[in-house]
Amino acid sequence: GQFVERPVLWGRLDLRGDFAFYYTCLFFFVLAAASARSVRSHRSGRVLMAVRDNARSAQSYGISATRSRLAAFAMSGFFAAIAGALFAHVEGVVDPGQFSPAQSLQSFAMTVIGGLTSVGGALVGALYVLGFQYFLPNYSLLASGMGMLLLLLFFPGGISEFVINLRDAFLRPVSIKKWIHVPSFPADSLPQQ
Repeated sequence: GQFVERPVLWGRLDLRGDFAFYYTCLFFFVLAAASARSVRSHRSGRVLMAVRDNARSAQSYGISATRSRLAAFAMSGFFAAIAGALFAHVEGVVDPGQFSPAQSLQSFAMTVIGGLTSVGGALVGALYVLGFQYFLPNYSLLASGMGMLLLLLFFPGGISEFVINLRDAFLRPVSIKKWIHVPSFPADSLPQQ
């Protein structure tokens, strides 16, 4: 592989130290998460979700499914390129064998387990899988293929669906007791008799 040296930016910002590069990676992580959340909360994110859920229905509203898919591919490629550059600088070398196909599948599994519909879902999925591997190695079977299938059997939307259902179960009685209208609860949208 080819050796990669951490840079000194503008002659002032020295990224060769571990702490400095850690904060650089953290900065880009927060920037990527904020960008993804921003895209999701605006029209472009709703268009991407509409094309993902039902492309023909989205096209009936004049949305180009091809253009939307290309935009999603370009955004994901941009984030992957930044992550790849940071990973190369962390490892200090560019080597095709550094990131195996098994790690790609594990990253995909983390996203599915956490929940594909939320930005924080991938983080929760990573905490779930890596948490069992590092902190509870005796129970790592729960983070393997069988454990993942069991989790997705009961919660098809991933861990984020479980957390949202738990939140709603707690907040629904509070909203009813305090007479607070919450549009996300289907029963609240019905006219009161």
